Amino acid sequence: MKTLAGAFVVVGVIGILVACCLGDEFQWKHHDNNEMVQVLERIHQKCPNITQVYTLSETSVRGVPLYVIEFSSWPGHHQTYHPEFKYIANMHGNEVLGRELLLKLADYLCERYLVGDDEVTNLISW
Repeated sequence: MKTLAGAFVVVGVIGILVACCLGDEFQWKHHDNNEMVQVLERIHQKCPNITQVYTLSETSVRGVPLYVIEFSSWPGHHQTYHPEFKYIANMHGNEVLGRELLLKLADYLCERYLVGDDEVTNLISW
């Protein structure tokens, strides 16, 4: 009986995930470095007033540029006394799940900001 109930929960969660992501431009897949940059640039093009994409001054141990997407009501400018947070993913090259989750988070923040989601707007514009 527990197995059957567990199966229903799993099917329900999958159904919710599929329903929330139908029509979504974001593709759940492993994005290589070039595709990752394309996703970040696409997000920036959709939300240019609240994002900035740039590379860090240092590169990875293999010389690969390290990309950042910043969300702010004033991207590119440090605002004193405003809270900031940083998420880092793909610390090791073979750990791709974190990268995909953060790409989706960036996509989600942009999409929800565009539709006027109060929580996302407050988070970005605080």
